[in-house]
Amino acid sequence: MKATSWGNSMSYDFSRVRVVLAEDINMMQDLMSYALDCLGVKHILKASDGKAAYDLCVQQNPDVVICDWQMQPVDGLSLVKKIRQDEGASTRTVPIIMVTGYASEEYVAAARDAGVNEFLVKPFTAESLANRLSAIVERPRSYVEAPHYFGPDRRRKSMKVAYKGPKRRDEDMGDDQWSVDI
Repeated sequence: MKATSWGNSMSYDFSRVRVVLAEDINMMQDLMSYALDCLGVKHILKASDGKAAYDLCVQQNPDVVICDWQMQPVDGLSLVKKIRQDEGASTRTVPIIMVTGYASEEYVAAARDAGVNEFLVKPFTAESLANRLSAIVERPRSYVEAPHYFGPDRRRKSMKVAYKGPKRRDEDMGDDQWSVDI
């Protein structure tokens, strides 16, 4: 994938990336498609709800799924859960970007717990969308399977651990420190 500059962030040649875009509001679907096109994405498969998006995922095996949270009759969170719970599917580990107008901790936690890789809040810019796509490329996350969860590892490497306790804790962590995203 060829790297190019996008503002202060790194972006890539996304011309061969296949994206399933699930959005039930036509105007938003067109806007998101335009933003993806501006980023160089040429293969955009559109769906107006989670069921249609899931069917596209099974048929087309996309590289990325971008889905709105609030769609009818099948919402984005249900789509994410269906993809992650489909044990035999090749799309089970497809990176998923959840798009929503709500940025509360509850929404972010619910998306994370369902198996979302990245979270994008409306209104968004082409640069913020590019940053989420770049994050998927630059920092791929391994997948974790537990009794009640399958999805990307929730831990992300960081320079500092969120822990604010005794200094001894910082020294114990060594070079390979981890934090947990919310």
